[in-house]
Amino acid sequence: MVKRAARIGGLVLAGLVVGGALLVLANADDDIERYAVQWEAIDLSPDRRTVTVESSYPLAGFCVKEPDGIDISVDGTVATVAAWMVGPRPTDGVGCSLECGPVTQTVTLDEPLPESVERFKPVTHAVEGCE
Repeated sequence: MVKRAARIGGLVLAGLVVGGALLVLANADDDIERYAVQWEAIDLSPDRRTVTVESSYPLAGFCVKEPDGIDISVDGTVATVAAWMVGPRPTDGVGCSLECGPVTQTVTLDEPLPESVERFKPVTHAVEGCE
């Protein structure tokens, strides 16, 4: 009977630890700012499978300087491209330098971009980069 109670207590404790860890992971994004940045240049490979986007650190946000991927959506002849950047939110004890820096991100698509795509545009909510 004591062994069974110990096992049940151990399982409850393990459940609490795992649940607490999941809660911390779920709230981890609360400490991160994420912005789509207006890109400066886009290069499409000849096979239309690789897209390279050049941008810079966003002027918005506290210390958003890490690349966080590219999203592309196609509507007819236009591909809308979001170049994402992330960084920490302002908190006590966190400092950030004010330099401007270039950021190049590349994505290889599962399928080539359709031949119908003739131009690229940024997402409407993209923020200005420092250039």
